[in-house]
Amino acid sequence: PAGMNAALFTLPEDAALQEFAASPDLLHWALVYTGRKVSAHLEGKPKSLKANATVVHDSTVVGSYPDVAPFSLRLSEGGTSVAFTVVKGRSWTVPLYWIVRNGTRFTGSGSYTEEVEFHELAHPWLSPDGSRVAYLLVLKGKRRVMVDESDVFTGKDARLTRPWSPDGKQVALIARKDGEDRLVVDGKTTASAADIRLLRAPSTYIAREGGEDALVVDGKPCARHVA
Repeated sequence: PAGMNAALFTLPEDAALQEFAASPDLLHWALVYTGRKVSAHLEGKPKSLKANATVVHDSTVVGSYPDVAPFSLRLSEGGTSVAFTVVKGRSWTVPLYWIVRNGTRFTGSGSYTEEVEFHELAHPWLSPDGSRVAYLLVLKGKRRVMVDESDVFTGKDARLTRPWSPDGKQVALIARKDGEDRLVVDGKTTASAADIRLLRAPSTYIAREGGEDALVVDGKPCARHVA
């Protein structure tokens, strides 16, 4: 598209495009391509842990890694930062993953035991300006919500969906405890209900209680619907 940072980038002859992402204004882009060894891995024939997946941001190679998780590639709103999830198996039954932002690998790593769990966990969420990244780690049966290297919440059940406030100053998450969802903002519980679906951090969400859905904005119910 016109205006896109479109310096010519040609994939190697034996490479396959795995994923592509573009910023909302279409001025920036990122992609992941894989080689023959990764194709063999995806076919269920892992032979090597050598660098097989390469990430490119605006025609600049960010780095090459053992494997990049499908659908984990993220660009910040302005497109100037890129984040993604790298997978490396300690064994092929207990893989490890870590988060990379702009080529920097964060020291914390998590493990997962089920493919469904992995798709929920191993995805980064960049702050609006791209300067920080939020993500989940699983360590010793507990989930840690991390912002860069900082642990902002630890619990057995926590999940991230659109966690950043528009100004990038607050992080919201949903934690399950005692049969209820709890909305946690910057480590403090601000609301609870049988089920909470966060629409926009930190305080726009749908809360379900007693068969009724309520749209809540800034702590005030704005609309109700009987499910």
